[in-house]
Amino acid sequence: VGELDIEIPWDQPHNYAVVLKKRSHLVKKGLEQRDAAIRAGAEAALVMTYLNDELYMPGVSVLSEERPDFASQIIEKIKPEEKDVIIIAGAKEYKKAKYGALAAAQTLL
Repeated sequence: VGELDIEIPWDQPHNYAVVLKKRSHLVKKGLEQRDAAIRAGAEAALVMTYLNDELYMPGVSVLSEERPDFASQIIEKIKPEEKDVIIIAGAKEYKKAKYGALAAAQTLL
């Protein structure tokens, strides 16, 4: 997807999003993806799955219920499809956000 311009619940000036089609079954809690993003230089990472028209943080919450406005923004901007994984990495530098998101995505390939 690329650089994402929506309000994310962290204070990072650059946010980079990646969508992995039909990979939700590979995400447990998103910790492996988050850790890969941090190792690659990101300051923060969010791993979400899209199932049954709702956005989830696996093993944590139904984002569509807990933060409906935030979930709606992500769905509107990214337009995920059933069983997609959305990874958003944030960092002070664009390059680190991008590398973080891509590193997290690689764990699901």
